[in-house]
Amino acid sequence: MFAKKFNNFCRRNYIITEHAKKRMRKRGIKVNNVRNVLRFGRVLPAREAEIFVFEGINVVRSYDGYILTVYENRNLSSLKYRSRIPDKSIA
Repeated sequence: MFAKKFNNFCRRNYIITEHAKKRMRKRGIKVNNVRNVLRFGRVLPAREAEIFVFEGINVVRSYDGYILTVYENRNLSSLKYRSRIPDKSIA
């Protein structure tokens, strides 16, 4: 059942890595939760990925469509914006 849901979910332009699958199982996060985060969540840019945040669940997705990891974090202040362009004023 778990694999079938992942296969159906992956057909929607996202590929869930083995690491993300393990973390989802370990943390008890369902495929429907991940789908809702990607559909309705706020997007925060990161260095090589985007972090989708919704209802305390964070999904890290690379720009080429791979879901890298999934975790729970209700403290949004710990997520800080990081520019992809280095600040040249800092030497």
